[in-house]
Formats: sequence, structure tokens, C-alpha cells
Amino acid sequence: TTPPVRAGARLYGTVVDAATGLPLAGVRIVTPSVSTVAVSDSGGRFDLTGIPPGLVRFHISAAGFPRVTMSLAFTPGEEMERTLELDSATVEAAPAARALPQMTIEADAPAPN
Repeated sequence: TTPPVRAGARLYGTVVDAATGLPLAGVRIVTPSVSTVAVSDSGGRFDLTGIPPGLVRFHISAAGFPRVTMSLAFTPGEEMERTLELDSATVEAAPAARALPQMTIEADAPAPN
């Protein structure tokens, strides 16, 4: 007999730092359309199930990295493995406050009419 096809798809894999290749823990992978959330473990591994077929958007976020949005297309019951790379180099530190040069403006009072 043929096993039944699962309606929901699955996305699983590993999240790594693009610069070092090291796994990243605590990364949130969110599917807003179905309110599904996975958080990567200490080895960077994540597993999302129940993903609807079709084009699905994911938001990936972690402290110290810019939020990434990606879209993937799924068929019913599909299982897709991905390595997600987050790049901290694209995060710009807040610009340091700069002191403006001191300036004095003087003006003469207008002459009375």
C-alpha cells in the first residue's frame, strides 16, 4: 500500500553564520501566514512542519543579525532541507554621535525708525 500524502509540508535544516560557518542557536524562523514558529537549537538545527502548499514567506531573525525574509514554494507533503545563512556583516552599527563645531552667531539690533 502507498503511504498517505501529508497535506502539510516540512522545512528543516541548519542556521549558520555566513562569515564563520558556525551554527547559530536561538534563531527564530516564522511563517506569518500560519503563525508557525521554530527556534534553532544549540547546533543551529530547526524543523517547521504543517506548512501549507504554495508560495510561503518566512521571516528569520536573531540578535546581532538583520532580519531576513525569504519565500519558498512547497507541494503538499514536501520535505525540504535548507541551510540558512545569516550575515552579521550587513548590520551597521549605530553611527556614533558627532559633536558639531561650536558656532556663535551675533547680530546687531535693528535701528529704531
